[in-house]
Amino acid sequence: MPKKKIEIEVVSSYDPNRKSKYIDGIKINEFKISGNFVKGYFGETRKYQDFLMRSKFDIVLFYAAQQWSFDLALPILEKIKTKKIFIPCGFSKLKHPLYILYFLLLKFKINQFDKIVCFSRHYQDYQFISKFYKKTITIIPNAGIKCKIKIKQKSKNKKILKILNVAKMSYSKNHIYIILAAFFLKRPVEINFLFNNKNLYYYLMFFLSKQLTNITNKRVTINFHYNLNPQQISKFYITNDVFVFTSLVECSPLVIYDSAINSLPFISSRVGNVEEVVNQSRTGMIYNSFFHLVKLINNFKRKGRVCQKYNFGWDVQLKKYKKLFLSTF
Repeated sequence: MPKKKIEIEVVSSYDPNRKSKYIDGIKINEFKISGNFVKGYFGETRKYQDFLMRSKFDIVLFYAAQQWSFDLALPILEKIKTKKIFIPCGFSKLKHPLYILYFLLLKFKINQFDKIVCFSRHYQDYQFISKFYKKTITIIPNAGIKCKIKIKQKSKNKKILKILNVAKMSYSKNHIYIILAAFFLKRPVEINFLFNNKNLYYYLMFFLSKQLTNITNKRVTINFHYNLNPQQISKFYITNDVFVFTSLVECSPLVIYDSAINSLPFISSRVGNVEEVVNQSRTGMIYNSFFHLVKLINNFKRKGRVCQKYNFGWDVQLKKYKKLFLSTF
């Protein structure tokens, strides 16, 4: 039996720097829209809704709530004459008072979706949906990217603990927590921050890191790496000793899966389904307070990389998504 060809199109916000409407054969449908249900919308809202209602796709997949491409579809779900799949991605505003009406509307609209996918049974999006959705919720965990290049770890000073953090430059990622923790550490450390964007928060971080380096008499070294490609990023998961993740809000952080699949021990805040990954990987720890984080870093001992029994790779999860899509018909 011949394999079915799968054609994919993506809806995206307009980007003036985007040079092509096709990326690796995937068509990009751009709309000049911003905002969401609560903040209000600006731009080509009607054009986007018409696009959905007139579409002849076999499946429309909505990824993440609380943003315009999903929120604008809510009032017209009944008019979208195709199979609809929804991946909520956490519902970060579920307990926010301004979103009470939003989630009330979602409660009444939730059964318009043919399939719903959650990353875990142990997070609030699954708990909310399971109260109102009459069908079975599909669980497909996130996954990580394994570094395919073998790198021999050669540290100039084995006494220096190399700490890695990969995250978007944002207040919610709580990077300052790591910098402040370094001030209380008894051991010399090298902290490598990997960012994909710059803003005012970046310059505050840079200023604090310089002050900390001077105060600790260079016992703490802080490096900022910006806009690296995926291959360059994956190398850091091999060449560092521990991954420290201090984010305040998450659903199912990809960087934790990247750490797990590369057998890099990690210390994380208790966010999203990280505790689940800790239990599966056997290489992670969760800190409960600021000084508990300091203690875990101070007492961290380098060990050989543990071979993971649980498969954290995308090859497994993508097969599950393909099976899900085909089962929708």
